[in-house]
Amino acid sequence: LSGNLRIILENFQCSKKCDLCNGISWTDSNAACDPITGACKCERGYKGPDCKQRVCDEDMYGLDCSKQCTCVMENTESCAPDTGYCRCKPGYMGDSCEQICSKLFWGKDCAKKCECNYNVTSECELTTGRCVCLPGRTGEKCADDCPDGYFGMDCAFKCQCGENGVCDKKNGSCKCRNVCDEDMYGLDCSKQCTCVMENTESCAPDTGYCRCKPGYMGDSCEQICSKLFWGKDCAKKCECNYNVTSECELTTGRCVCLPGRTGEKCADDCPDGYFGMDCAYKCQCGENGVCDKRNGSCKCRNGFHGPTCSISCPAGHFGESCAACQCRNGAGCDPVTGECHCPAGWTGPKCDTPCAAGTYGPHCAIACRCKNGGECDRFTGECKCTRGFKGPDCSSQCENGRYGDDCEKECDCNGGSCQQKTGKCVCGPGQEGDHCEKECEPGHFGFNCRETCGNCTLDGSTGQCDAKTGTCLKCPVGRSGANCQHSCEDGRWGQDCAEKCSCADGHKCDPVTGKCICDHGYTGENCEQQCPEGTWGFNCTNKCPACANGALCSHVDGTCSCPAGYEGRLCNRQCVAGFWGLGCTKECKCASEFKQCDPHTGECACPAGWQGDRCNKPCEDGYYGPDCINKCKCRGTSSASCHRVTGACQCHAGFTGEFCHALCPEGTYGLRCSRECGDCGVGYECDAAIGCCHADQLSCGQALIEFQRQQGIEGHSRTGIIVLAVIAFAILSVLLVSMMLYYRRKYMREKEPEAPTVVYHAENHNEGTEFNNPLYSRQSMMVDPDRGSELTPEEEMLEQKKIRGRTPIDRQQNEYATLDEMAGPTSSRGQSTVPLLAESNEGTSMPNESSS
Repeated sequence: LSGNLRIILENFQCSKKCDLCNGISWTDSNAACDPITGACKCERGYKGPDCKQRVCDEDMYGLDCSKQCTCVMENTESCAPDTGYCRCKPGYMGDSCEQICSKLFWGKDCAKKCECNYNVTSECELTTGRCVCLPGRTGEKCADDCPDGYFGMDCAFKCQCGENGVCDKKNGSCKCRNVCDEDMYGLDCSKQCTCVMENTESCAPDTGYCRCKPGYMGDSCEQICSKLFWGKDCAKKCECNYNVTSECELTTGRCVCLPGRTGEKCADDCPDGYFGMDCAYKCQCGENGVCDKRNGSCKCRNGFHGPTCSISCPAGHFGESCAACQCRNGAGCDPVTGECHCPAGWTGPKCDTPCAAGTYGPHCAIACRCKNGGECDRFTGECKCTRGFKGPDCSSQCENGRYGDDCEKECDCNGGSCQQKTGKCVCGPGQEGDHCEKECEPGHFGFNCRETCGNCTLDGSTGQCDAKTGTCLKCPVGRSGANCQHSCEDGRWGQDCAEKCSCADGHKCDPVTGKCICDHGYTGENCEQQCPEGTWGFNCTNKCPACANGALCSHVDGTCSCPAGYEGRLCNRQCVAGFWGLGCTKECKCASEFKQCDPHTGECACPAGWQGDRCNKPCEDGYYGPDCINKCKCRGTSSASCHRVTGACQCHAGFTGEFCHALCPEGTYGLRCSRECGDCGVGYECDAAIGCCHADQLSCGQALIEFQRQQGIEGHSRTGIIVLAVIAFAILSVLLVSMMLYYRRKYMREKEPEAPTVVYHAENHNEGTEFNNPLYSRQSMMVDPDRGSELTPEEEMLEQKKIRGRTPIDRQQNEYATLDEMAGPTSSRGQSTVPLLAESNEGTSMPNESSS
């Protein structure tokens, strides 16, 4: 029996159960098997004996394979031919397999979690989950250092340091024993190299000479090669043609081609179908356009437009850029050539010439049939007969509806005419049959229904048109025009182009579905969004290059927009000497030819570490930087000067830190604390400056004494600041207490003033209500309304504290009959009123006391 079947004896009968189909579990493949024959029964979209063959191409699906899969195919195992479902490769996820697994996950649908220690691991492989070790590490979890004598990724490289050096297990660099550090030189390694170390291969340990890396030059390797040179000391000249090259690489001299160019010297265009930097992007122009090999934009052939040239020109437009047709009188034009399709009655290149006598119809291409001097209508071809003649072609003198000898017989032509001799009906446009009793069948029009409605095709069948003129009665979705020859005009779609596109900012939509077709650099259902950061181009499918120094990537064409001071394809190269600003297009204008200008601001200065009109004098002790304008910040525990280029302090033996403000860590000593004391023995100690020494030795402990002396100076300074702060606080407290006592005494003096009290009696309908406000000073009767806001917060608080209860309501003085009589006297500073205070049994309030 076949291995694909399992036979089970049950009650003397064989039953078969499909477990496998050609060695693959059917639940994991595309098939089940027949339980009787074992043959594979394929799911829709697959065929073949093992159901491995797809009916559709790998990027298409649907019943007729007409739908485009949305999968990112390079990340996809398969696109289901029936549903379009994207089955992602291990390491990818998302509806279109467009997302790569994050750093912490791997495998199918990114479902497995990485078990790597990222302190010693660079990545977790997407398909296997294997930990990829950082250089210098090895082991399943990268927990081990490389074995001695080996270095690099996977410890695959053998060290070359010999007996006098120690090999760095990360990069294989050799650290020689008893040799100066890379940025020091001299007999006792006490001198600081002036090299810009990131641009320097080595600093000579005996002379301090800076050996520059390829692409740099200068005494301190501070200068980058100009645009035309490369290599060691910038001695090699670039052989690139800058008409087709963006830059020459500093280390190799390789020509970096401009977008759209390729080849060793960038002499060749990108191959057809590709564009951009390194020809890395695939064109999207289809069959109706030519791709610009620099930026991928499509130049459409005549009759098409849109980002991918997939839309035919709308009605009234034609040619390369869908220019407006020049046709008149409602004529349409060919979307490719622009040739006018004249309606009935018109002819000429622009359809502005009426039909000549004897012709009619579209383009006046049909000859009139009128006899005996009759004239035909230039639109319909119907004859207008001269006197004495009648009939559709004016060939008969009979009266309308009569034929035969002497026109004795009456025509039976359903309103049409008949031949004079035979009585045969001559049907008008839109009629047919022996008696003109039939209208044209659907899909036909004109005389005897001989013409077909060929351009009115709808849903795969011939559409309907006007039986007389041939004008289409209903166009397919997305088409318009008398003969349905045009796509919907921009901004419209649907049946009869009646729907309005919902796309933002002029983006076009599909004339059939209305789906927005976004221009380069835009996305979203309505094309209302710019491409997400880091992407660009049509459908935002292109990833931005790694723009450096804060440059922004254009969402339209992917180019880096460099900030001032940078140039190059990725904005990773500073302006060459002599130029500055945006695009490095501004020329430096320094008064001295020896000074350099800042590539960002254009300001002129000597290089760091130099000064003078000719920039040939090194910085004086205590100063550093461009033009030596910066003052060193080193302490007394360092030499008198700092590094004239960087400003770094050169500490005395035993001291460390940015400003030489700290002792060497315990157990270390010397310049830069680079030596170790080890076990000094009984009676000896580790001095930070000289190492192991006996306590009786005069120089032993001097570094600690100097450190304590420096700390003491700072402590005295801090103590002085604290004392001054305490004194200031005491003075402020005395002033505050004095002010409070002053206002307290003033309030006590004015609590019961000898001043009139204002009482207001309400009118009869408000009996029982009154205001009784004592005036607390005679000055308050002369209130200046402009002075109320001059009170300080402390004064206002004091005034509020003066508010107290008042005597019962029956105290009445200075009574007024009405509110109008309560206005206060007028002073020379303006008219004011005496403020009133409402009283109650529970207490009273009073207005702020005004001061004169």
